[in-house]
Amino acid sequence: MIDPADAIEVLLEELKRQKAEGVLRVGVSSESIQLLKSLGAGSAAKPSTPLKSAILSKETIKAQPSKTFETRAGIVNSNTDASATPAPSPPVVTLPSGTKLKQMEWLQKVVSDCEQTRRHLKNGIKPMLGFGSLDAKVVLVGDLPGIEELEAGRPFVGDVG
Repeated sequence: MIDPADAIEVLLEELKRQKAEGVLRVGVSSESIQLLKSLGAGSAAKPSTPLKSAILSKETIKAQPSKTFETRAGIVNSNTDASATPAPSPPVVTLPSGTKLKQMEWLQKVVSDCEQTRRHLKNGIKPMLGFGSLDAKVVLVGDLPGIEELEAGRPFVGDVG
């Protein structure tokens, strides 16, 4: 069995090579995921294919059919080339004078009214900037909101909260 440290090194080198060639996304087969899990767990199970065969070429990735996933926030196409539709330059935002609460309310409105934000949020989902004390000395930044957060309209609820 291949040494996990060597496998990770091979994987990183391959990803660097693909990035240098301009690959923006990498398809990963179920078999590759299982192989990585077994290597990470230190499993003695021998993978059914060598690591080199699990690495997909740029041509293989382009030849794969597009996969579309529906989420609560909308429909996501996994093979869409992000460079095909570049995002516009971000606007310059200057907070108005006033209390922190008024500034946060203003920022929430700007984000909610943003055309790009509305384009990415579907099914009545509203953007979440967070909640809590505006005088907090520590800020926790989490991942994308899950179903519980989307339904509640605020982050860190449900099992993750």
